[in-house]
Amino acid sequence: MPDQNTSSIHSLLAAFLPELDRLNLGYNLTTTDYPTYLDSFVASYGALPYGNLCSSFPIIASRLIPRQTVLESASNRRLVDLYRNVTDGGTWWIGCSFLSVDDSPASKRPPHPRNAVHPA
Repeated sequence: MPDQNTSSIHSLLAAFLPELDRLNLGYNLTTTDYPTYLDSFVASYGALPYGNLCSSFPIIASRLIPRQTVLESASNRRLVDLYRNVTDGGTWWIGCSFLSVDDSPASKRPPHPRNAVHPA
């Protein structure tokens, strides 16, 4: 939880954990405070730049890439160069998902809600 410590997590779970105990459902709760995000990251994944990970245990993350970045040839070329740079050594790979977020009047999809994260 951003800007919270372990005691905040324990307070949040205080009503839930006894119910797990009552139902005899085993669990292992371990909470740790770190002074910075970087300290937390290194403790979880190992020393930078590569940590204890290998290509069979990738860090999965997502990025919203604006449509214009892909459609405009110069920015598309920079994006592809970035992907090549990341994967060049053969240690890392990139998986991609492509979603149609067409919100034009001719789209078969219903319109995005006005609070959409990235209503491209």
